[in-house]
Amino acid sequence: MCIRDSFKAIDWALENSGAKLAITFYGGEPLLNFKLMKAVIERSQAKRGNKEIVYSFTSNMSLMTREIATYLAQVPNLYIMASIDGPRTVHDAYRVYANDAPTFEDSIGGLRILADAYAGSHMPVNINAVLTPPFGFEKLEQVNAYFESLDWLPATCHVNITYPCLLYTSPSPRDGATS
Repeated sequence: MCIRDSFKAIDWALENSGAKLAITFYGGEPLLNFKLMKAVIERSQAKRGNKEIVYSFTSNMSLMTREIATYLAQVPNLYIMASIDGPRTVHDAYRVYANDAPTFEDSIGGLRILADAYAGSHMPVNINAVLTPPFGFEKLEQVNAYFESLDWLPATCHVNITYPCLLYTSPSPRDGATS
C-alpha cells in the first residue's frame, strides 16, 4: 500500500471508529516497509484527538536496526510479536531466507536490539515460537529452556510456544450441505 492510500485509510478509520482504534501491520514482514509503518503511526498520532490507538505487528526481527528499535520503543501502545522458534537448530529448521540461508543470527540479533531499546519500558516484547515436527516434550523443554536462558530479555517479555495443527471445519448449510 502506498502512503497516500494508507493515509486515506487512517483518516477514514479515525473518523468512523469509537473511542479506541487498533492498527495492525501485516506482511510477510512488516519491517520491509518501515517507512510506511512510521508514516502511518505518525499520521494517526497527529490526527487521533482523544482517541486511544493501539498498534501491533509480528516480525521475525531479521530487519530490526537500532534506529527502528529506538523509534518503536517510544510509540505508545505498540505491541510487537517476535516470531522466533527457539535455539538455532530448531529455528533454522523451518525459518530460512529465499536462498535457503539460515535466519537465526539475524532474527536473534534483531530481538536483542529490540530488547535493548525496550529496557525499562512497561510495554512487553512478546515472542511466538512455533513448535514444528518432530513434536515431542523434549523439544518443547529445549525451546522453553532456551528462552529462559536469555537473561537480556525484558522482564515484561512473554513467550508463547504454539504448534501448527490441521483445522477442520465442517461445511455449513450455506455451502450447500444438507442435514
